[in-house]
Amino acid sequence: MRRLLLYSVLLVFSAGIMLPGPQALAATPDKTPSTSSVAVTSNGPVMEDYTPPIPAGVSPAEVQIAKAVRHQIVTLPLTYYGKFDDLEYSVQGGTVTLSGSVTPVHAWTRHDVVNAAKRIEGVSKVVDDVKVLPTNPLDAQARRQVLRAFLNSGQLTQYFWPISPSIRIIVKNLNLTLKGYVQSESDKNLATITALNVRSLFQVHNDLQVVR
Repeated sequence: MRRLLLYSVLLVFSAGIMLPGPQALAATPDKTPSTSSVAVTSNGPVMEDYTPPIPAGVSPAEVQIAKAVRHQIVTLPLTYYGKFDDLEYSVQGGTVTLSGSVTPVHAWTRHDVVNAAKRIEGVSKVVDDVKVLPTNPLDAQARRQVLRAFLNSGQLTQYFWPISPSIRIIVKNLNLTLKGYVQSESDKNLATITALNVRSLFQVHNDLQVVR
């Protein structure tokens, strides 16, 4: 009986050494990013010369993930991500949502960006909402016509630097959506007027944002 009691005491003592106490458990760092009520977004197409503002209330981990996603997109070669493409992101917790659209010739860019996002530290899930625009020779022709009209406008040429064009020309079924950033309301209005003069288009949607 005495030997059994001694064995029980030793067993309890050993268990107390092996199991961490409440304070030790609380001190264990959680590497999973906390999910805030707001998301960190690209606020439009990802471009090298525009950095979106960081909303209040997001965690440092979410900010780091967003910066890493943005870096992966802005460092894409021009042959992968050009003036006719639109890539955007949203980060909330460890979830990255990729959206926008790419032309058929850049369809593989979608897979490259998704795979790159999955490898970013802290990312637990990647949602792929990037659309590949349909193959349509008339759309391809309309893209070139809109670009030519903008380059001939004079004032709008400043937004079409080869490295990172500030205006993105998105055409689907001859419907044009302008996305990106301009420096004034007058430039935004001029973009609408210029696009409306391209007769091959059915509709023109101007989603350009004015940033200074």
